[in-house]
Amino acid sequence: LDSLGELMILRGRFAEARELLERAVSVARERKREWYEAQAMRNLARCLLAEGKFAAAAEKAHETIELSGRI
Repeated sequence: LDSLGELMILRGRFAEARELLERAVSVARERKREWYEAQAMRNLARCLLAEGKFAAAAEKAHETIELSGRI
């Protein structure tokens, strides 16, 4: 899901990317895979930034940094 989301970002298909990446974060959390969760969150922040949603992108980036510090 994360890789597909990243591909959608590169293609400029941000709504699809965001949906895939949100699912990737959810699945990673359910399976307690923190590294994958952080990776998907990082890409979700990139997607939000590309969409011009700067506050949401910054918030997601901060969440990603906090999670990365715990891994």
